Amino acid sequence: MSSKNAEIALAAGAQDFFQKSFLDSQMLSQIITNSVERYRLQAKQREFESSLARALRNADTANQAKSEFLANMSHEIRTPMTAILGYADLLAARLQDPDDLTSLDAIKRNGQHLLELINDILDLSKVESGKLELRLEQVNLPRLLADVRSLMGVRAQEKNIPLTVEYRSRIPQIIVTDATRLRQILINLLGNAIKFTEHGEVKLAVDFSADKQPQLTLAVIDTGIGIAADEQLALFQPFSQGSEAHRYGGTGLGLV
Repeated sequence: MSSKNAEIALAAGAQDFFQKSFLDSQMLSQIITNSVERYRLQAKQREFESSLARALRNADTANQAKSEFLANMSHEIRTPMTAILGYADLLAARLQDPDDLTSLDAIKRNGQHLLELINDILDLSKVESGKLELRLEQVNLPRLLADVRSLMGVRAQEKNIPLTVEYRSRIPQIIVTDATRLRQILINLLGNAIKFTEHGEVKLAVDFSADKQPQLTLAVIDTGIGIAADEQLALFQPFSQGSEAHRYGGTGLGLV
């Protein structure tokens, strides 16, 4: 076989070639050995790929079962915790003793924190199991923003941090969105901003562009510790926290 023909054969997919005019028993034996070894390696590779595919399917099945279990358990835990917080509110309206009210306030704050962790786990489980559905509806945007500001303002006040809403343009009264999820996103972002800000301020900037494709922009701005550049890639990974986050608590699920 000429060198040109050999190049053509190899380019067409041939794995080996030999010159027939110089073929002897030793060369033929070597060719057969090489062919058998290539077949063995190819079979081993196919077996490995098949095993890997099975392992991935098993992992997906296990992950699905885990997500469904967490979703069910979180729901079972959240129901009594909500009742506990409700009874705490009723007691707060009846108690007069300052020490009792202080103790009850500690119960409420810790119970609310636990409920937030449960909600984070429940939502992550729904996302992973494919059960999280968006419910689009007409929403009064200024009212929703005011509600979020009122809710998060209490947390900011506890740290003596100003929390403001800055309207950078005229915004629409009504938008179509999932009110629950939008509120949750803002609460998570503002909650993180307040948690990691010791001095300065936290601001929710609202901007609206009414061009050919209307766009609403909500930006949370703070003077906190920020996120290191090498940790930003893991920002939306579950169970991921920054190097300084352990000092502030939390699960690392808030932005997922």
